[in-house]
Amino acid sequence: MLRYPYQRWGLLIITALVGLYLVLPLTVSLAVTQWLRHHGYQNVIVQLGYPGWRSLSIPVVSFQLELDDERLMISLTDITLRYRPADLLRGQVDRVDLPYVAVQVLSNPQPAPDRGERAGEAGHHGEGSPWNMVTAGDLLRRLPVLPFREVRVE
Repeated sequence: MLRYPYQRWGLLIITALVGLYLVLPLTVSLAVTQWLRHHGYQNVIVQLGYPGWRSLSIPVVSFQLELDDERLMISLTDITLRYRPADLLRGQVDRVDLPYVAVQVLSNPQPAPDRGERAGEAGHHGEGSPWNMVTAGDLLRRLPVLPFREVRVE
């Protein structure tokens, strides 16, 4: 069947390219997960779909971040990245569709106050209280910035 060396090399190259395509989502998911963990995020889950010529589907991205006495939990599902191949090589993405976004801010329990502490300070809501005003900029300050032209949150 494969009589000539160029046929064998061609089959080997095609097999290698298909193998790379098959492991690409897993490899990139692991790399992004490790990068986010390295930058202080916890409980990171990243699942990528197989890339197409013009788009990439990302079923799930979820992570947590500890902020003083609060925990920020972000979950994104069914994300679609739309791009042109030439722009993607330059690190640019045309549009990001975020149909399902969940952001939760939870209060971390504080240790019980010492008996030597004054009674007036025990019930005081200080600067770290979850009831203080929090803006979207405060929540998103430490999130990684991606190079894209348009973001659609539905």
